[in-house]
Amino acid sequence: DETTIAESARSVGYATGFYGKWHVGHRDPFLPTAQGFDEYYGIPYSHDLAGPGGGGRVPLPLLGGTEIIEENPDPAFFTRRFTDRALAFFEGAVEHDRPFLMMLSHPMPHVPLAVSPPFDGVTGQGIYADVIAEIDWSVGQVFDTLDRRGVDDELHAVTLEDEIVFRLRFGQREAVLEAGTPAARHRQAQHQIRFALRRDDRRHPAGGVFAQRYGAVHVEAHAAP
Repeated sequence: DETTIAESARSVGYATGFYGKWHVGHRDPFLPTAQGFDEYYGIPYSHDLAGPGGGGRVPLPLLGGTEIIEENPDPAFFTRRFTDRALAFFEGAVEHDRPFLMMLSHPMPHVPLAVSPPFDGVTGQGIYADVIAEIDWSVGQVFDTLDRRGVDDELHAVTLEDEIVFRLRFGQREAVLEAGTPAARHRQAQHQIRFALRRDDRRHPAGGVFAQRYGAVHVEAHAAP
């Protein structure tokens, strides 16, 4: 019976779209289109569960709404495909002069890691760094589109990260994880989630650093229409 942020936004006229990994219920009543999103294009759970790279435990559908578009899509093109669809959603909302809520949930950097050909080897620092470079490209595409359409000053953009644990596997460990055993660092990393707020205001001045815990669950309370 919970009200999602998408349901709140749609109730006051927002266009709503979700692109990427959902992973909070793969059956129709739990998919994004049943939870307040007008559009959904993505995968319903992590790609490590399916296909040759994930052991083939279950098939992985690429969904458009509730319809299967493709079985076991190539993870190398996830970041690019979901970015392109998110940009198309932006363009449509702006063209129709509608306020919008869009969530772009990249499957990467969940393992198995993969990048599209233009980013394969681009950093010279291994596959993990290449994956992050492609995600960085994606974020840049989103904000470039918003700037070009002249709506950047009218919105709040929140960036969340929850896959820090994979840095431990790929030698990208940060100083915050130095203490303790590998298992302890892994558990600690699960709570070291990065959070960035794009638009500045009086409550969130530019360059501010906040020590208190904050995450996706808190976004609706502060940002719901």
